[in-house]
Amino acid sequence: MTYYICRPDLFRTEITYSCNEKYFSWKDKKENSVNLEYKNIYSIRLLYTPTKINKNQYSIEITDTSGRLTKIKNFHFNGIANFEDRSKDYNNFVIELHKNISLVNPKVRFNAGVSSGKYKFYWLLLIFSMFVLLASLLFMISYGIVWIAVAHILAMLYLFSLSKRFMKKNKPRNYNPNNIPQNLLPKV
Repeated sequence: MTYYICRPDLFRTEITYSCNEKYFSWKDKKENSVNLEYKNIYSIRLLYTPTKINKNQYSIEITDTSGRLTKIKNFHFNGIANFEDRSKDYNNFVIELHKNISLVNPKVRFNAGVSSGKYKFYWLLLIFSMFVLLASLLFMISYGIVWIAVAHILAMLYLFSLSKRFMKKNKPRNYNPNNIPQNLLPKV
């Protein structure tokens, strides 16, 4: 049996996730627990989910056949703006979970990145944001406010560099559970 212990955020207690050859389960400190047989898992989705504080945050979303979603992250919440990186244990758990699921339930859909609808929306949002920044840049230059124009250029470069990494890692695709995309597992 493989375990992974994580407190996702301020509002939840520490959760112990476990997987063996028959089922996936989790239990929190309030004694709430769920056992989910692999035959009842509909899909697995691996994501790159960076935040302002955790630039190296990854997550796995497990959806069962009833539509219930379970999210597991590679960071443990210790306090406000205080997170512990548990990437090594997270990676071991994710790899073992994939191995067990693929042996029991070959019908599970293994998805990498965001859904194609979200991906298209993110592209539209990025293009719109760049257009707004470019328009305001031209406005500032035409009125001679050069220092704000320089700030706009820096903002555009920063936004583009962050977006490029996010969009590359979260491109929607399917994958083989025996060949997990390395760019959707945190570097240890």
